[in-house]
Amino acid sequence: MTMSRSNIIFFILPFLSAFLLISSSKAAEQNFSSPEKLVTLKNGGTSSCGFIAKQDGKTYVFTSLHAIGMGGSTILKKDGKPVKTTQVEIASDRDIVRFSIDDQTMPAFDFGDILKMDEPCTVVTTSLNPEKNVTDMKISSGPVAGVGSAFFNIASSEKNPYMLAGSPVISKDGKVLGVVSADIPSLMKVPMAVKDVKVGKKQKQKPKSKSAPEFNYSIDWGGTVCTRISNDTKWISVKPQELTATARTLSDSRNFINGYLPVLSVWLLNPYAQINAGDDTLPDIRPWLDEHNKKTENNAKYISNIREDANHFQEQARQMQDSARSDGVRFSAFSSSRSTAIRNSKLSPYMEFYSSEMAKMFDEICQIISARYSTLSYIYPDDLVTNDSKN
Repeated sequence: MTMSRSNIIFFILPFLSAFLLISSSKAAEQNFSSPEKLVTLKNGGTSSCGFIAKQDGKTYVFTSLHAIGMGGSTILKKDGKPVKTTQVEIASDRDIVRFSIDDQTMPAFDFGDILKMDEPCTVVTTSLNPEKNVTDMKISSGPVAGVGSAFFNIASSEKNPYMLAGSPVISKDGKVLGVVSADIPSLMKVPMAVKDVKVGKKQKQKPKSKSAPEFNYSIDWGGTVCTRISNDTKWISVKPQELTATARTLSDSRNFINGYLPVLSVWLLNPYAQINAGDDTLPDIRPWLDEHNKKTENNAKYISNIREDANHFQEQARQMQDSARSDGVRFSAFSSSRSTAIRNSKLSPYMEFYSSEMAKMFDEICQIISARYSTLSYIYPDDLVTNDSKN
């Protein structure tokens, strides 16, 4: 059997394309790695990423405010030596931070100004390996999935895009297209399953009445949002300590909400029940949680009495309702204080907008808690499920 030249071409074309794609990818990784152009932002045992690039004829370290929130503002080169910085600036309308550096001869990326849909991009991220005391490098890729004037999106397979914050997004020709930032979070309602309604290992509850919620709450942190860099960006000079404080407020708020919502979901389901939280419960709410559990340790017995004779134990029911409402007010205060703190983050117009949007999430949580403890004034405690209920 013989094959014509055209048949041979059609036969080998897919293999040739695959070979070229693999070769291109490997070559790209070598170019994109450029470890001497990457930096690590360190804060104790945590770290994040940044990179060195040229803009307007000068060399800077670039990163994002979210990366500083994770890793601080101590900047290290690949060899672990600190990068000496002078002035620090943030972009007025987007999430970019740049540090002026003394050494203008350091290897640096160039910026690209062309961004197209479906364009392949590579994200290079450094992180500190505390066990080996070395810097690890991670490379991920994805096509451009959305383009805006100041931001763009890439279809990354990264499960937690926030961990990429501060990383350069690099085009196929090795130029930086932008900096990985963080999306604005939103509160989500998740349909409740029995196995999901728990904080501790043993606690499982199902809503028994229409007054109990039928869903849990979680946060959608969004996808991989990246900030574009342009020559007409307006830069605002800021004090390093103010920058670090604002960045830390954002980071702390993210960490807080992840630990707050599981407790919230259980309390909403049954404000009269104990919450079997683990040792990793947020330190901020541990005193509230301990007091809540102490006040509710006999509630199962009290509710049993109320079910037997509601009229006789009417005063006891009222006291339980008052106590649960008081718990709700105190629990809501944690979210309210976070909303106030984050609204004070006004280093730039963009950060004022981002902080305001994130504060709305905490305000929404306060409204949810308020609506819940308001219902306790007219719903008897025996209308809810307790920890001693059989599943």
